[in-house]
Formats: sequence, C-alpha cells, structure tokens
Amino acid sequence: MEGKDAEEVVQFMELFQRLRNWVDDEPEGLEELAERDESVNQLCLDLYNSALWLEIAEESRHRFAAPVDPKFVTVWRNFEDRFADSIDRVFLRNQGFDLRGYKADKKSRRDILWKLADENARDSARAIQSTINHLYETVSDGDARYPDDFVDIVKKAFIAWHKLRAEIGFDVQSTLRRRALSPFVLVPRHVAKQYGVGEKLSLFDHLSQAYDAFILGVPFAALALMRSILEVTLRDHYGAQGNINEMIDNAQKLPQACQKAALHRLRQLSNDVLHFKNSAKTGPRDWERELLYFLVILRALIEGAPASNLSAFS
Repeated sequence: MEGKDAEEVVQFMELFQRLRNWVDDEPEGLEELAERDESVNQLCLDLYNSALWLEIAEESRHRFAAPVDPKFVTVWRNFEDRFADSIDRVFLRNQGFDLRGYKADKKSRRDILWKLADENARDSARAIQSTINHLYETVSDGDARYPDDFVDIVKKAFIAWHKLRAEIGFDVQSTLRRRALSPFVLVPRHVAKQYGVGEKLSLFDHLSQAYDAFILGVPFAALALMRSILEVTLRDHYGAQGNINEMIDNAQKLPQACQKAALHRLRQLSNDVLHFKNSAKTGPRDWERELLYFLVILRALIEGAPASNLSAFS
C-alpha cells in the first residue's frame, strides 16, 4: 500500500471509480442493481476481490503502513465506510446467501465483527492447544520411534507452554481476537516524512508498542502510549499548542470521527492511570472495547491530518 502506483492499488482505484461512476457515487440500491445487471454484479465481485487483497496486505506485524498516498487513504476509507457492506452482500448473494431485508446499524456491525473475531480466535486457540496436547501425548507413550532428545524437547515445550498460560496469564483466544480487531492505520506521506529512520522514538514506535500492549492485554500501558500518540499528533500535525487539554480544545480541522469529547475521554482515562487515581482501577466496564474505540479515533486523527499544518518542532 506504499503509494498509489502499486499494481493492486491502481486496480482497486480503477474498479472503485468505475463503480462510483456507474451508481453516481450512491451505494443505496447497489445490491438490487447488481442482482438485475450482470455487468454491475461482475464489477462488484471484481472490486470485492481487489479489496480483499488489500485487506490481506494489512495483516502486517505493526498494524500500520507508511508512507501512503493521501488520495488512496481517502478513497479506501470512503470505500470501507460507504460501499464495503453492500459489496460484501453482493459477494454473499453470489455464494448462495440471501440477506435481503437484513439491515444492521453501526453498533450491530461492531458487535457482529467482535463476535466473529472471538469465534475465530476461540477455534484457533483450541487448535493450538489440541495440537500441543496431541504431540505431548504421542511422544509420552514410550514409542521407540521418537529419539530421546526429541521427546525431551516436546516435553520442555509442553511445560513452557503451560507456564506461559498459567503463570504469565497469556490468553491465546483474547490475544488473537484483539489482533484481528485492531484497526490498520494508513499513515499519509506528509505525516510519515516527519519521522526519519534514525530517530530514537517516533510516532511509529509509539503506534507499534500501543498495539502490542493492547493485543497482549496490558490496558494501562496501551492507554499511556495512546495518550502520547494523541499529544504528538495534535502538536506536530494539527499545530496545537499548550498542554494536552488545551491542545484538544484548540485543535482545528479535526476529522469528523475525532470529536473533542472523545479525545478528552482518552486524556482523562490516561491521566487517571498515570497519576494513580483510584478511578483507573475500575475504568470502563469493557476495557477492550473502550481501547479499541480509542485506536479507531487515533487512526482517524493520523489519517486525517492536514498537509498544511507542519509543526515548528519538525
């Protein structure tokens, strides 16, 4: 996704533009049109496959790509927000599913995605555990086919795995679920260029470790890093000055998804953690969904940073 010239990106941009032209940039009624018109149906399927490739490309270690052409960022999020649901429905109809009459609001879609991610993570966690148990049982039955050193390795691995889960508290299902749900950030070129390769700490370092903390289930660490990302992004890419409270109040040209009340919520929760306030002990009823919400907001803040607001510190 590093720029608009990659072959897969060019193909997606061309297909999506063709579809937008065909329906006057209005996804309403696209499913019915695709059902009546085979040309529209095929275009939707081609676009589905093209978008799927890009989504697969997002499965990177750090959950962000940089630098990315700002035009592509805008087009990709437009596709996700307005067209992806209809395109998915067209694909499912071609697979034999009938979703006509089914409508879901954004909250319902989030709940569905969380449930799907949790079910997939549960299945994967069970598969991992079953494989480890089977291998341990197989080498422990005294079968002479297995060399002693191999049996020792398997037994040590089995013990280490159970220590990882029992003593450290590593939860495979929750980790895989949070990994699947983590929003992928497309860092625009004008944002990425302010962070050189030789810098000791950059926005990328904070993003990477914030994701690691969230995925591994360390909410306080994730929240503290998110606060740093919020502060640096407002300062360096929105030209905001003062303390973080003032930065949020004075920030201009914020993306629509970044309501100041939500940014203050992130600031307040992180302050409670950093200042050892008792309110942080309980926090939100669902830390995972709350932090996921903040990650989505920070993604919008980074991707929507205006190119004209260059920080005096850059």
